[in-house]
Amino acid sequence: MLIQGLRDGVYVPPRQNTGWRAEELSDEQLVHAPKVTKADGHIKWTKWTGDDIVRRVRVLGSVWTHAVNKKGDKKRLIFQDAETISSKDIGNHGAKVRLLEDTGVVLETRVWDQGDGSCAIRTLDDSVIRVKKIKEEGKPQRDAMAGLRGYLADD
Repeated sequence: MLIQGLRDGVYVPPRQNTGWRAEELSDEQLVHAPKVTKADGHIKWTKWTGDDIVRRVRVLGSVWTHAVNKKGDKKRLIFQDAETISSKDIGNHGAKVRLLEDTGVVLETRVWDQGDGSCAIRTLDDSVIRVKKIKEEGKPQRDAMAGLRGYLADD
C-alpha cells in the first residue's frame, strides 16, 4: 500500500526544502546541549522566579529543595504539580518555612494552606506558586500541606 502510494504520487511533497544548512555553519563549531541531570531540578531560591520553578516542574516532572524541620534536621522535599497563582488567592497570615540552597543560604518564606491539601509559597520575585504534591525524603508522596507540616515554624 505504501509503495503503491509512492508510485501513484499521492503523497504530499514538502512545501519548501529547508535542507541542511551546512554552508551557514561551516565557520562555526557545533555546540551540543548539556545533559539534563537531577541537579538541574534543585531550586535556586535566590535566583529563580515563580515562573522558572513552574516551568522546570513541567519540563523535568518535579523539582526539589532542602528544608529544615522543627527538630533542626535537613531533609529533601520534592515538589510536584506546581502552578503560579495570584497573590490575591492567599491570605494575610502564612506559616514560616526555612528552605535551603546548595550554597548553604537559608531562605525563610511564607507558606499558606489552600484548603484542598495544596499550599502556596512566595518566591523571590514576590510571585506565588501553588504546590499540590510533595514527596518528603524517605516518605511517600502526599498532599503538599501534609508534607510540609513538620517544617512549619511556630510563630
